[in-house]
Amino acid sequence: RFLLLIRRQNNRLGLLLSYDLETGATKELAREVDWRACWSPDQKRVAFSRIGPGDWLPTLHVLNVETGQVEWRLPFNGLGQLAMHWVESTDEIYFTEGFHPKSLIDIYKVKFRDEKSRTLVAGGTGSQTHPRPSPNGRWLAYSASEGGYSIRIKNLSKPGSNDLRVPGHGIGPLWSGDGKEIYYRSLRSIRKVGVKETLKGLELTAPVELFSGDFVESTQWDRNVMFDPHRKRFLLS
Repeated sequence: RFLLLIRRQNNRLGLLLSYDLETGATKELAREVDWRACWSPDQKRVAFSRIGPGDWLPTLHVLNVETGQVEWRLPFNGLGQLAMHWVESTDEIYFTEGFHPKSLIDIYKVKFRDEKSRTLVAGGTGSQTHPRPSPNGRWLAYSASEGGYSIRIKNLSKPGSNDLRVPGHGIGPLWSGDGKEIYYRSLRSIRKVGVKETLKGLELTAPVELFSGDFVESTQWDRNVMFDPHRKRFLLS
């Protein structure tokens, strides 16, 4: 029912707003917010990125929507962190961090209120971004920019195993509610690929184009396609 919007104040910072899809009402949640934010599953909190006092890059913050107060933040480590996704079953927040000297942007996760749980999920050469765990929590779809963006799928239960790769260009993966499809942007088109879990791993169908248009492309930092997994509705810029 609610969307998080960031309305730019200047070239770097913006107002974090909650927009009610039913009534059209807008509520201001925070100021001086960086580019990314995501709801907690119960919509009582928002994970977002902000440059703290004495820092020069944004760090992960968690805001209580009712009180308007920051309840928790990750300590600044000299790198920028952008909130990407909050997992209901584990209370973990996925975020991207950069720039690392060799791997540029990497994907991490951290359990809410437990900074020691901070764990590297996906790294390597180029940039890894747009993390989105599957509904059952066993797989992670993300974008990787090695020689052009493509969609990768990581087995979270088998660290170190080889990632699957969806053929062709792809960025910003999003799972269907039942975990049987992944939607993503490929140049001008929105595509989907079927996913089937087997004893050997995942089987992927050939990508299918759903529709195309001059939509704003996602970047390594932000995502310009959102998806309602239950009613299969897209929101695009």
